[in-house]
Amino acid sequence: MYLFCFFRRNSCLNARGYCWPIFLLRMTGWCKLSPSTVWSVSLLGTLIYEPCILLTLGGQLSFTLTFCLLFAKSLNFWQTNMLLSLVSFPFIVAQQYTWHILQTLVGFAVIPIFSTLIVPFTLLGFAGQDIPGIAKVVNVLIQCFTSCLDSMSMLPGEMIIGKLPSVVLVLFFTCSLLIYVKQSALAFFCRGMCLLLLFFGTLWVRYPLYGEFTTFDVGQGDAALVRTPFNRSVTLIDTGGQVDFSAKKDW
Repeated sequence: MYLFCFFRRNSCLNARGYCWPIFLLRMTGWCKLSPSTVWSVSLLGTLIYEPCILLTLGGQLSFTLTFCLLFAKSLNFWQTNMLLSLVSFPFIVAQQYTWHILQTLVGFAVIPIFSTLIVPFTLLGFAGQDIPGIAKVVNVLIQCFTSCLDSMSMLPGEMIIGKLPSVVLVLFFTCSLLIYVKQSALAFFCRGMCLLLLFFGTLWVRYPLYGEFTTFDVGQGDAALVRTPFNRSVTLIDTGGQVDFSAKKDW
């Protein structure tokens, strides 16, 4: 849950803050650029500076969520939050394998605070970072906001989804982008597909058609997990402890 709120907050920074100079110029009226142009230039500048940014969860969420916001102007507050939650789901689950049931609900409460306090103070801190005291006050405010989100993420409700198939994640992401299109038939179909993909994807993880062999680094070696098709048997192999042949016996 904290990851989603944290990366939504950092999405305005747009990965290392490349959009801030353009955004400030656009606010002052010096630069007449469309939001899509600002997003494109930010993405291009970020990729030039850090080519692997889209391989990280932060980069993926930052640019994906800001891209969705470009086309969410006709949506109300609740619809926008639901859209961002669904779009972020495949990215978070693909790397974290978990999802917090309070994530969307917390987003409804965080967005007003974020838009009315965090964004203005962040702009103030960026513009006045050379003025003594301003950057320090802004940093304290953002740290307090982050600490609150971190505390919320410790609340019960985290669900272990598991490793969903890549095809399911791609289809879920595609359908989530279309849940609020003007064509009601297509929107209804995509909403139903999201539910079906989540249901059958969870069944695939719980009852795989094929066997699975997975190894885990447990700190002093690897443990092995063997699953047979349909989870008929699950075997965890982790034998022995830390071996020390240099220790001498008393006798």
